[in-house]
Amino acid sequence: MLRGPACSDTVEPLAGVSRHFHTVVISYSAEGSSFSDRKKYPYFFRTIGENNQYQQVYLQLLQHLKWAKIGALAEDGHKYSEYLSHMQLVLKKNNITFEFNNKFPPQGNIENIKQYLQEMVQENIRIIIGDVYDDVARTVMCIAYQMGMTAYNSYVWFLPSWLSSDWYDTDKYNKKNNESVECSTEQMVMAINGYFSLSHAPFGPEDSLTHENITVKQWKENFMKSGTNYSTPDKISDYAGYAYDAVWMYAYALRKLYDENSTHLSGLHNENTTKRLVEILKETNFQGVSGTVQFRGRASRISVVHVNQWYFNKSTDKVKSIVGIFEPNNSINNQDPLAGKLKVDDYLIHWLTPDGEIPKDGMIPPPLCLVEGFKNLLGVKDCEIAIVIANVMGFLFIGSILLIVFIRFYQIKKDELEKIKNNNDVLNIANKLDKWEIARVNVVINRKIGEGAFGYVYGGEAFFDGSSRCKNLKNWFYIRRKTRFSQRSRSYETI
Repeated sequence: MLRGPACSDTVEPLAGVSRHFHTVVISYSAEGSSFSDRKKYPYFFRTIGENNQYQQVYLQLLQHLKWAKIGALAEDGHKYSEYLSHMQLVLKKNNITFEFNNKFPPQGNIENIKQYLQEMVQENIRIIIGDVYDDVARTVMCIAYQMGMTAYNSYVWFLPSWLSSDWYDTDKYNKKNNESVECSTEQMVMAINGYFSLSHAPFGPEDSLTHENITVKQWKENFMKSGTNYSTPDKISDYAGYAYDAVWMYAYALRKLYDENSTHLSGLHNENTTKRLVEILKETNFQGVSGTVQFRGRASRISVVHVNQWYFNKSTDKVKSIVGIFEPNNSINNQDPLAGKLKVDDYLIHWLTPDGEIPKDGMIPPPLCLVEGFKNLLGVKDCEIAIVIANVMGFLFIGSILLIVFIRFYQIKKDELEKIKNNNDVLNIANKLDKWEIARVNVVINRKIGEGAFGYVYGGEAFFDGSSRCKNLKNWFYIRRKTRFSQRSRSYETI
C-alpha cells in the first residue's frame, strides 16, 4: 500500500501501474479529475476532493455574481487542468459563455502568453481562470499587469490555491532561478491583489469532534507540540490533515480486513485480497481532521470547498479571506455527488474596481427587443421567437374581433327578419289578397281609363262566383259626403 504522491502529474504513472501489482494508492493532494476513472485506476483513492467539484462551485459563484462570460488559461499536458473541459459543458448548459480554454505548451514563451491575453482583451473577457504553476503564473500576471488586466482595471483572476506562499516574489526568483520576469515584486503585488482561488477545506471546523474524541483545534495544538516547526496553527500545511486521515483510512480498512480473515494480511498483494480491501475503502465513513471522510462508492472524497480571496494590506503582507463555502450533499445518496450549496459572504469581498462595485463580465448586452416585456413575461430568451408568438397572438386577436363583429351583425339581421316574418300586416299581404284574385275568363276589359305611375288602368266587367257588396249613397246623405265620394271616384279613374 502507498500513501501519496502529492502532484497529479506524478500520480498518473504510479496509479496506472498499481493495478498490475495489486497495490492500493491513496493520495492526499492530487486533485486531477482523470483519476476518477475506476477502469483505468481501480486501486486509487484520495483523501482530498477532486477538482471536478469546482464545476458546481464556479457555476453557483458566477450565477450569484451575475457573471455570464468567462475565459481560462492553462498549460497543456497538466492533469490538474483537465476539469476545465468538463466545466465548459456544465457552464454552457446553464447559459454561461466559456469563451476561451487556451492551453499553451509547457514552458510557453512570452509571445504565446501575450497573444492569448491580447485575444482576451479583444473579446472583452474580464473573468479569467489561470490554472498554471508558479513560474508561468509569474509570467502571466506580469504581462497582465503590463496590459492593464488587473483588479484595479475591473478584471477578476482565479489562480490555483496551491501556489507557493511567495510565488509572486519576482525579485527573489529572478535571482534564485535565473528567471527574467519583467516586473518587480511591487508591481506583482499590484497585479495579483484581490485574486480568487478555490480550495478543498484543509480542516474541519475548529470545534468539531474527530473520531479520536478530540476537537480539530486540539489536534492542531498536539501537532505543533510534536516537534514540528510550525509556530502558529495557521502555518500548518493545508495537506497535513489529508495526509493524517489517509493513514487512518488504511488503519480502519486493514482492521476490518483482519477481522474478516486474519490471513489476508499475509497476502495483501493478492488480487482477491486487494479487491476486498478496495471494497472496504469505498465504505469509509469517519469524522477526520479534515472533515467527514466519505467516498460514497467513488475514488474521490466529497469535501467542503472554500472560495478564497487573496489581498495585500498596507504592510504588503498577503492575507487570505474565505468569502464563500460550498457544502456538498454528503447525506443524499441518490443525487449527483458533486452537487451542493454555495454560501457567499459578499461583505467580505474586496472589490478593487474604480467605483468599488462588482466588475462586469464583459458580456455585450443584446440589442433591446421590441417586445422585451412580452418576452420576459413568456420566459423566452430569443427575441425572434417572442416576435413570432406576438404576431400569431395578434392575428388571432384581430380574427377573433372580426368573427365576433360578424356574428353580432348576423344576429341583428336575423332578428330583423324574424320581426318582419312576425308582422302579418306587412309580410302576409299577398296571402290576404289571394282571395281577391279573379280568373282571366271571368274578366272582360272594355275600356282604357288612363295611365298612372304604375302603368295603364283599364275598366271592364268581372264575374264573381259569390256575393259582393256595393256601396250605395242614400238620398238622405249629406251633400258633403256625396261630394267626397265623387272626388274619390274621379281620383281612381285618373290612376
